Amino acid sequence: MEAATIVKRIRATDGLTRTDLARLADVSPSTVSRIENGSLEPTWSTLQKLLSAAGMVINGTTVVSAGDPTAVTAARALLEKNPDAAPSEWVKRWERTGWAKLQSAEDVLALAITAGVAGQFARRARKPLYVRMRDQSKWQQLPEALSEAGIEYAISGLVATSGDRTTTTASAPIVYVRDPRAVARELDLVEVPPLQGTMLVPPAANELEGAEEEDGLWFVTRAQAMLDAFASGGRQPDKAESVAMSWPVAL
Repeated sequence: MEAATIVKRIRATDGLTRTDLARLADVSPSTVSRIENGSLEPTWSTLQKLLSAAGMVINGTTVVSAGDPTAVTAARALLEKNPDAAPSEWVKRWERTGWAKLQSAEDVLALAITAGVAGQFARRARKPLYVRMRDQSKWQQLPEALSEAGIEYAISGLVATSGDRTTTTASAPIVYVRDPRAVARELDLVEVPPLQGTMLVPPAANELEGAEEEDGLWFVTRAQAMLDAFASGGRQPDKAESVAMSWPVAL
């Protein structure tokens, strides 16, 4: 795959301008432009710098998410105004773009998209497990069963950003549990194809920290929930854009 194609795909996936990508990677915008128009053949080091800055890797003949959960961890720390808890490399990248200041809804959206693409669940080392309960009629039945079994969990994704998150039927949730397959065995869950049931995922870092109980159900923080929606598949990333655009910003 040619370098020009790689860079164009990085920008298209993240919705980045040439200047955005240049700042993330700490290179000049002219470098990005010249690579794209074919007048500059970059070194592998430069190409790797551009890929890493967007949280992406080459996979065969395409460019895909690196499955890096530290991007989501860093974005959550900034959104929750706790920058000291953020992995420094991602913060440095977002500081160069200006997004780390979170001074506009556009900053929140750009940060969330970049973190979500970099940290996609499907590309992580520990893959999600899609399940449903036997005779399940609503998504709340699974977390209720987890509570009854005394299993630690927290609901995430688009449903956990909603104001009526205990009753919403907007979409199937993401549920963090320590060991998805062990939980599936204990509760006799049915494994289903991707995006067709509740996604069970193991925590990669601090996702369960700060979990909030509401009407007997446990949820991750709203920042974590929004970012996880961007890191998931299906229509959740598109729907999460409205959540990002309404996020409280710094004045």
